[in-house]
Amino acid sequence: MHKHITICLLAMVLCVCTNAQFRLPDSLFLKNGHVFVETGVSIPVMDYASTDFIVLSSGFAQTGYSWQAGMQYDVLPWLGLGIQYYVNENNFDDAALAQSYIELSANNPRLPIIYNGFQSDPWKMRGMMFGLYLPVRNYLSTFTIGMYAGFMNATLPASQLYITERATGQPATIFQYEASGNDAAYYFFVGFRTRLYKNLVFTSKASFLYSEQRFEEISGYFTGLQRAISFSPYTQYHHIINLNAGLGWQFR
Repeated sequence: MHKHITICLLAMVLCVCTNAQFRLPDSLFLKNGHVFVETGVSIPVMDYASTDFIVLSSGFAQTGYSWQAGMQYDVLPWLGLGIQYYVNENNFDDAALAQSYIELSANNPRLPIIYNGFQSDPWKMRGMMFGLYLPVRNYLSTFTIGMYAGFMNATLPASQLYITERATGQPATIFQYEASGNDAAYYFFVGFRTRLYKNLVFTSKASFLYSEQRFEEISGYFTGLQRAISFSPYTQYHHIINLNAGLGWQFR
């Protein structure tokens, strides 16, 4: 009996020693938290990318860029908290809208004005978001899927519409000044993080951002009448796919 107990104890000691001998050092494992900076491409889709002149909510937005900086922390093996600052810019498709205006005046000779061209600044949006994510991790890498929400400050770009008054033949310009909106935004993403060297990590995300921005006070100037003008409130639906990558620094 004593012989069997001794053998069992020796086996337990050997097992513990073996496990201790082959245990990976903590320095090889990803830590729970990290800060990051990522940049990449911003791809407008749906209404935001539409160039349909008839649809009021068409954004005429082109592929642009986005960058984001923030922090994520795995509070539990299956739950993480994140916060980030997001910046986005998309050029306006001047040529497509100008062509639509020119075709409109060509097909409607009774219009009092002839459209000659159009020029616009880019769409811009920035703001803070925070939320939850699900981490799926091993010792070297982490995959995440999550959702953030927050508020975005969006810019309705300034633009100039060049026309000719049909009756007089005089050229004129309709200026629309930049306007601002502040509304909710929702950000859905999948992410990846892996350790490069010590606490330096590579991070990446593929995300979809949705924000319905309403611009209330839109003003401008008409050179033909030499006076200020105002425009009706306008709502733009931002639908954006972001593909970003960058570097981060991990911490406990």
